[in-house]
Amino acid sequence: MSFSAAVLFASLATVSSPDIIREARGLGAQASSFAQSRGAAKQMFMEGKAGQEGWQRMAGDEDHLADGEWSVISTAFYWRREKAFTFVAVSKSSPSGDWFSTGEYSYRADGTLARLLITYSAYSPIEGALRREITFDRFGEQAHQGVKVTTLDGKALMRGPSAVEFKGYQPDYDLWLTTDDLPFGPLIRG
Repeated sequence: MSFSAAVLFASLATVSSPDIIREARGLGAQASSFAQSRGAAKQMFMEGKAGQEGWQRMAGDEDHLADGEWSVISTAFYWRREKAFTFVAVSKSSPSGDWFSTGEYSYRADGTLARLLITYSAYSPIEGALRREITFDRFGEQAHQGVKVTTLDGKALMRGPSAVEFKGYQPDYDLWLTTDDLPFGPLIRG
């Protein structure tokens, strides 16, 4: 290991968990805000469209519809700000529509995952939204995890036995620790 690599490793190894959490949350907020801005160019992908296997590039916002109806299981939106961050938002739903989830992946400029924000909304048997935030250090190790259970509109915390049961639920989500792990990576342009 070279001297500069050893110094870098030592400086990264001494970063405290609160610093990692603060950095990850700040990057997540910045990336999310950028994705919602008018000038941000997004690339769109879908998985599960009838008659197609694997991830496909979407031609436009309406490409996931078939005869005006939702026809895919997963969609992914990808934004990148050169030398700053990459932001990926993945939405999934059940074919019956009784649950819906989104995963917001905020990656550092080096392609490592800083924060994953999962929101899982269920309409049956429990009506509510579970929001799970997971932050990671640069080596892919989990630094923190927080969970909040709210009403579907997100305005009030759920209470009682169903909230406790729902809070313990672990919705399925994909963990892509680097941008190289993104399954639609070969389809990304530029």
